[in-house]
Parts: sequence; C-alpha cells; structure tokens
Amino acid sequence: MALDYEGQLYVPVIKNAADMPIEDISNCINEFKEKVAKKTLTIKDMSEGTFTITNSGIFGSSFFVPVINYPQSAILGIGKITERPIIIENSIVIRPILIASLGYDHRVIEGSNAVKFLGEIKNNLENIDKLV
Repeated sequence: MALDYEGQLYVPVIKNAADMPIEDISNCINEFKEKVAKKTLTIKDMSEGTFTITNSGIFGSSFFVPVINYPQSAILGIGKITERPIIIENSIVIRPILIASLGYDHRVIEGSNAVKFLGEIKNNLENIDKLV
C-alpha cells in the first residue's frame, strides 16, 4: 500500500495479505500509519512487495496513472468515488462511480489477465454483499 505523510511517500508491505481477513489487513494499515507518524518504519517493512494499492481519491483525484514500485509487478490505482450520470436500461440515473487503473509489468503479467482482474474488482464492488 502507499501512504503519504507530510509530503513523503511510503510503501509498506502487508505480507501474505491474500491469506488475511479484511479486519487483519485494516489493523496492519493502522500499524503502518502509526510507524510512519512515529518515524519507526523500517526498510524491512517496505521490502518483498509484489503488488501495491494506492488511493488518489483522498486528494480529490478521480483518475490517475500509478507507477509500479520496482521490483513489484503491478499497482492498482483507485480514485475518488463521485456521483455521475450513467445509462441503465435506457434510463439516465445517478450512481457512485469509482475509476480504477492498473499499471503492470507486461513481462510478468499478460494483458488479458490484468483486464480480467479489473473486471473481478468491478464485480466484487458491485456485489459487495457477496464479498463480505
């Protein structure tokens, strides 16, 4: 994950996040925020990452192109959720819209798999009750 603190970017790594319940991931995020604030974050805390999630929405940005943090293989950028008009079944309705972008290393990840991954994120967010 990427953390901004006093104009500096820190990228601590939540190790084995895929095996953790969401509550444990949330606890790790809070622990890293405390470490950054106390200036006790270590190089080990920021090593061995494979994938980063970053959120420009906290700064009001709806879309951006995140840059991969070498030697990681991909980064998911999430923008601000905004109310926008969209067409559903021939009607214009207002819905919350989140724009996500995925930067990835084509030497490691095939493009079609990256696009499918973004589709899975979309499906999960649209059906959050099934996810929780």
